[in-house]
Amino acid sequence: MFIFKHPEAEDDEVFITNSNEKVFNQMSWVTKRKGKVALDGNGLMTNNDDWFPVFIGKKELESSEMSIKDIRGEIRRKIEDVLSVVK
Repeated sequence: MFIFKHPEAEDDEVFITNSNEKVFNQMSWVTKRKGKVALDGNGLMTNNDDWFPVFIGKKELESSEMSIKDIRGEIRRKIEDVLSVVK
């Protein structure tokens, strides 16, 4: 499985998603950190100026016993709720 390594991630962090301020504020990760440049899955800059990458500490991720896939699914649901996106 391919895991995207964001160039802004520190050695002890993992990139979990791109986010806006509203969704970021709802995330409960203690070690969450905002990056500067949101990138798409191909590593290209996104067109969303109000979005930024979010990183969490690897140790916090490991202790959560959640997979990156599960975390991203949870965040996607929060984004949909916050932005009132209906599938």
